Amino acid sequence: FQQCTALEEVHLGTATELLGEYVFDGTRIKSLYVNATYPPVCGKYTFGTTDGYDICQNCTLYVTAESREAYRNHPRWGQFKTIKEITTNTSEK
Repeated sequence: FQQCTALEEVHLGTATELLGEYVFDGTRIKSLYVNATYPPVCGKYTFGTTDGYDICQNCTLYVTAESREAYRNHPRWGQFKTIKEITTNTSEK
């Protein structure tokens, strides 16, 4: 997704296991939906940007209810300021 300047929302499936470095660099992503039960492996700069946009502060991370605590307690994923549950009726918790 690097340098996709119009990108605002990403949905990652249940089989997502790894996100590469700077995968969101140059984006203005606002919503990241991750259906993987376990937090995917990510590096130090997976959520880093070269233009100063702070993904962890400006993007809402949506995860399944059963995996919310795993993401909150993860050293990288837990950096997201806002972590919400994915719900079937699209409402947020």
